[in-house]
Amino acid sequence: MTNEFIPGLVAVIGRPNVGKSTLFNRLVKERVSIVQDIPGVTRDRIYRETEHWGVPFVLCDTGGFEPKTDDPILQAMRRQTQLAIEQADAVIFLTDGISGLTGADQDVADLLRRAEVPVFLAVNKCEAPTRQQEAWEFTQLGLGDLHIISAEHGVGISDLLDDVIAVLPKPEVVEEDDDERERVEALLDELEETIHEFAEEADEGDEEAEIIVSEALDEQNRLRFDRRYPKPDTIRLAVIGKPNAGKSSLVNTFLGEDRFLVSDIAGTTRDAVDAVFERDDARFQVVDTAGIRRKRSISSQLERYSVVSALRALDRSDVAILLIDAQQGVTEQDAKIAAFAHDKGKALIIGINKWDAQPKGQRDRKEFELKLRDKLKFLHYTKVCFLSAKTERGVDDLLDEVVALLDRYYQHIKTRLLNTVVQEANKKHQAPSHRGRPIRLLFATQVRVAPPTIVIHTSHPEGIDVTYRRYVLNRLRDAFDFEGIPIQVWYRKRDSHGGRNQRRKPKRR
Repeated sequence: MTNEFIPGLVAVIGRPNVGKSTLFNRLVKERVSIVQDIPGVTRDRIYRETEHWGVPFVLCDTGGFEPKTDDPILQAMRRQTQLAIEQADAVIFLTDGISGLTGADQDVADLLRRAEVPVFLAVNKCEAPTRQQEAWEFTQLGLGDLHIISAEHGVGISDLLDDVIAVLPKPEVVEEDDDERERVEALLDELEETIHEFAEEADEGDEEAEIIVSEALDEQNRLRFDRRYPKPDTIRLAVIGKPNAGKSSLVNTFLGEDRFLVSDIAGTTRDAVDAVFERDDARFQVVDTAGIRRKRSISSQLERYSVVSALRALDRSDVAILLIDAQQGVTEQDAKIAAFAHDKGKALIIGINKWDAQPKGQRDRKEFELKLRDKLKFLHYTKVCFLSAKTERGVDDLLDEVVALLDRYYQHIKTRLLNTVVQEANKKHQAPSHRGRPIRLLFATQVRVAPPTIVIHTSHPEGIDVTYRRYVLNRLRDAFDFEGIPIQVWYRKRDSHGGRNQRRKPKRR
């Protein structure tokens, strides 16, 4: 597939509770949209990439379209749907075969006839033969061929997609280049042989052999990191925090549009929603997560799934912004949310939102940060940015830090430099003995990125206590730029070559 190809956008629209989210989840083959028998459950536009017969496209699930309503939330959902129609390359207009043709369906059809976009009319919930017969009344809408489907049972879905992809852009198919893969594998074999050949001399203190082994390890790791953990062209960014912390306002500021519902009603964002935007030379895929509530505040199945959706959004991200409401200060729930990101090994920055609304006598940033650090001691490595999503002050600085965070998240520390820091730390403060025997830190190497993970080979890993592990971790942070990155350090027992050559040359399959 060429880099210039842009997949088509398909919007699923219809009035509330016709099964749009059920259809969306079936088409993307995962549970993304929340499905409940309650009108208005999906409030924001939700985007996911999927494919049919090798044709990739982006599917958009919209909130229910109510042409006539005084409800402010439903009015905002209507605007969201209108924006989705304007951006789409094709629209699936979903109706309900159980309730039959309604006046609201007629209003939506009128709107679609004025839009210059291909429309595919689908009547849902028609698994029963009697409903399939009754569904033909929808031909009165005058929107072309009728697709009689059941999103829940998968009836008629493939035929519907066959027609949809016929109007979408198609990618160029290129043959996979196996030559590069074979070249990399051959080079890895050569490097493995070099490490094995010079490992024993390096262990005996031969400086030239140490340099050869270190450089071979660096090149080996670089090749493996590029293959296993490639740095993404798009920064996958999750915006997390309690309900009503201003997450949707911040994302709307990023996008320059009101794509996400913004309201003073806590919990108006129920789904974790993706959006893409560009700034300078950086491209971002941002997830505006549903607010994560305290467990005792999660009063319904719907709210519980919103929490799960937000946590899954963290799994799909590299960088997370923990947004805290300045007026509420740092709470116990903020600490728990931060721990989710920390435990998942995500690059993290803390954003203090609504700083412009702080009373004049309470705008001491240093004092606020001191209180924050006291409550979030485990995030001592994380930067704090003060901002206002409403006025956009501080937002540019926040995004600059996000870009820098991704670089640090994928950074590779040279093996020789890493070992210099570890050995100096060991000399300055010797590890405690284990059963009367001294513990030596023998050799260190970085084994992965995102997050950076370092393995230190030692004589007795079981004897290294928590205090000394923290000491080594802090020395690594002092030596390298790991601000905002939850680096991981593992200790392993040395092998016959001091930890440098963990295995013999493997046979490649």
